[in-house]
Amino acid sequence: MVRPTFGIRLPDSGPLASLPNLITAARAAEERNFDAVWVHDRVIWGLEDHFSNISSGSAETLAQGQDPLFFESLTSLSYLAAVVKKVRLGIAVLIPPPRNPLVLAKQIAMVDVLSSGRLTLGIGVGLQSTSAKAFAQHGTPFEKRGEIVNEYLEAMNTIWSQPLATYHGKHVHFDDVAIYPKPSQKPRPLTLIGGASKAATTRAAKLGDGWIPGYLNPKEIEAGVKNLEEVAHTMGRNETSFQIVANTFASIDESSQTAWKNAELTIAKKLDAFQRKELFDETGSRFLIGSPSEMRIKIDAFLSAGVTQFELLFIYSSMNRLVEMLDTFEKTILTSYR
Repeated sequence: MVRPTFGIRLPDSGPLASLPNLITAARAAEERNFDAVWVHDRVIWGLEDHFSNISSGSAETLAQGQDPLFFESLTSLSYLAAVVKKVRLGIAVLIPPPRNPLVLAKQIAMVDVLSSGRLTLGIGVGLQSTSAKAFAQHGTPFEKRGEIVNEYLEAMNTIWSQPLATYHGKHVHFDDVAIYPKPSQKPRPLTLIGGASKAATTRAAKLGDGWIPGYLNPKEIEAGVKNLEEVAHTMGRNETSFQIVANTFASIDESSQTAWKNAELTIAKKLDAFQRKELFDETGSRFLIGSPSEMRIKIDAFLSAGVTQFELLFIYSSMNRLVEMLDTFEKTILTSYR
């Protein structure tokens, strides 16, 4: 079993999003020997999204009068590259449209250079329940999102590896483009494909370095890893060591009951936003919630399914509560896997 790595989602969106809180969370994670910090990604984000789709903080901190803040992912990580010096910087996950692919390739390369090769790039296509409206607002056909993202990935890989890049697809096309600097990581920043579907694992096998599904249980992840490896084998990618990242909510407390009480409202809102309320009864295996001993059992189940990294969406009603949980996690969990 490989040594797993652990990262946390920063408050780049949600009721506690702010620059001071971004800095506090990133520094707290690095000081407590976490391996990575992660941000989420959206361009268009309104009040309806703010009150239903919580990716950091907790539902209890929602209040009338809040702006629907959502810090742009790449510029945020560019700033944080100078704030924290050791942890990796991840995006889970960036949805390429509505960005121009040439500009996006340049921005990603720059973040990787500015962070000395610490960028982990998650790429997704978006869910019907949370992304279709935004796609319509910026004029991108949602039903074509899979093939559009595939072309973005192919085109950016060409830009990052070729002195003069040419690419012709249905949605992306350019000739003899020179974009420098190239990413510090070769041949590209570590690229993970988001999504829980078979199409996502197939995309990961063809165009990525790993897979980052959200809110799956170990059995579902194991099935996805099997498909990823089968597709990779048919393509001759037999020597590739894919990174498998579990994106999951987390709440830790010496009392399992307290850990669950602190998490339930936020999870209910999230699953409602995803239109997947039927998953709530299965959260015992999907999410890292409970006492330290319970959490270690759950982590081991994910590791047995093929997971190599965790992106933890801690649920917290204040920054002090987040730091308390990071302290507990370091003392009772991180030390067990070092």
